Amino acid sequence: MLILVAGIALSTIPLLSAQVGEKFGYHEVRTDSQGRIVPWDGSGPSEAYDHDLRLIWNFWITMRNCQNGVPYYLQHQVWKAETDDPRGLGGNQIDMALS
Repeated sequence: MLILVAGIALSTIPLLSAQVGEKFGYHEVRTDSQGRIVPWDGSGPSEAYDHDLRLIWNFWITMRNCQNGVPYYLQHQVWKAETDDPRGLGGNQIDMALS
């Protein structure tokens, strides 16, 4: 059974390669010398991961406050740049996020 699973997994690898000029979302797909997809930001996975973490942290630490001075994410479950979303947080949503 394990050999069958490994054989199926190995047979799908060529499906994960990309063609030159192909796009994924807003980015052109970058590949290595073997045609495998690599991160489009930086020169390797560690730089791409670091870039993503910085973007995510910047999003949270620069989040605007509500009119009462409390950070928006502590009172709303949906963030919209242009307007306040009327949906508030459920009683356990912050606890669930922290866990």
